[in-house]
Amino acid sequence: MPTLPIRIAATGLYAPEGRLTNAILAERCGVSIDWILRRCGIDERRVAAPHEACSDLCIAAARNALAAGCLTGDDMDLILVATATPDTVIPSTASRVQAALCTRPVAGFDISGACAGFHFALSTGATAIAAGTAGRVLVIGAEVRSRFTNPADPSTAILYGDGAGAVILERAADTGSAILHLSAGMDGTQGHLVGIPAGGSRLPASHATVNERLHTVRLDGTALFRTGVRCLVDAIEKALAESGLSKDDIALYVPHQMNRRMLQTIAQKLDVDFGRFFVNVERYGNTSAATIPMALAEAEREGRIRRGQLACLATFGGGIAWGI
Repeated sequence: MPTLPIRIAATGLYAPEGRLTNAILAERCGVSIDWILRRCGIDERRVAAPHEACSDLCIAAARNALAAGCLTGDDMDLILVATATPDTVIPSTASRVQAALCTRPVAGFDISGACAGFHFALSTGATAIAAGTAGRVLVIGAEVRSRFTNPADPSTAILYGDGAGAVILERAADTGSAILHLSAGMDGTQGHLVGIPAGGSRLPASHATVNERLHTVRLDGTALFRTGVRCLVDAIEKALAESGLSKDDIALYVPHQMNRRMLQTIAQKLDVDFGRFFVNVERYGNTSAATIPMALAEAEREGRIRRGQLACLATFGGGIAWGI
C-alpha cells in the first residue's frame, strides 16, 4: 500500500487491426461457434500484424496515455513493461519503448508475471514513487499471445488475443484521487495449471520442443477456472475489509478479462450486480497482462468511471498469482 497519495494520471490502449473471429476458429479447430461462445463468451480477438512486436504495441498504447496526460516520454522517470511475450529476452522490451519515446536516459525494465504482471508492475511503480526514486512512472501491460498459442488446440486458441494498455502514475494532490490499496499473492504449488513448457533454462529450445509445440500455452481449464474464481473472490473481499470499504463503495469492478463465464461466476459469488463489472473480453479476448490497463482505459473513455470514483482492479494469472 502506498505511503503517500499516488494516482493514475492518464490511461491509453492499443488494439491491433487484425481480427480472429469465432467463424475462423470454428473451422480451424473443428468446433462450433456456439461451443466457443459457451466456453468463453468471446466473439473475436485482436491479432498483431506480422511486422508488429510486443514493443510496437507498447509504444502505441504509451503514446495514447502520454497524449491523454499532455506529457512526453521525457517526463517519465521509470518505464515498466509487464509482458510474458517480449520482443527478445535481451534487450528488454522496456528498453525499446524508452528508445522510441524518450530523448534522455530513463530507467526501465520488464516484469514477467503472466496475466497478473500488470498488477506487479503497477505496485512496483507506486513503490518507486513512494520511495522518492521516481516522480512519474509509465506502466504498460502488453502481450502478443497469438504467437504463443497452438492454433490447433481449441482450449487455448479460443481464449487469447493481442493488445496493450498503459497508465501513468504520479503523486496525487490528495487521497481523494489516490490508490487506496495494493496487495498481491502467489501459490507456486499451482504453477502447473497454466504455462509454456519450453523456451527457458529448464527446457531450452530445440527441434524437438518446436515439433512438439512446447512453446505454446498449455492449461488445465477446469482447475484454472475453479482456482481463479476462489482466489479473486477471496482477494477482493480481503482487500475491501483491509481498506474499510464495502462492495457498494466500488463504482466499477475492472477484473482481469480471462473469460466471460469466470467473470459472471465471480460477480455471483461476491453478490455484486454483473452490470458493475467492466467487461470487454468479447471484443479482445484474454490479452493477459494487457487486460486490466486496456479495460481501464476503455472504461474511462466510455464514462463508466470518473475522477473521484473508486474502481477495483483485480487480476489473476499463471504462477498462480493474483493482485488487487
